[in-house]
Amino acid sequence: MLLATRIEQIYLKLVKGYPKNGKWRFTNGAGQFFAAMADADFLHDFDKRQSNEVLKAEMKVTQRLPADDRPPE
Repeated sequence: MLLATRIEQIYLKLVKGYPKNGKWRFTNGAGQFFAAMADADFLHDFDKRQSNEVLKAEMKVTQRLPADDRPPE
C-alpha cells in the first residue's frame, strides 16, 4: 500500500558506484542505501566520482507498507 511520495532536498555522501546496474550506494548519515541516479552530468563523469564525495540532491522518497499493515486512523 502506497502511503506517501515526496521530493526532499538532502545531502548525501557517495559510498560506491555500480554504474553497470545503474545503482549507487549512498549514506545520509543515518544509514546506507542504494539509489538510481537520474542526473546525466553526474553519470557522464562517473569515472571522476570519488568515495566520500558529498552531493546536494533532490531525492524522491516513496513510503509503502504491505497491504495488511494499515496506518492508524
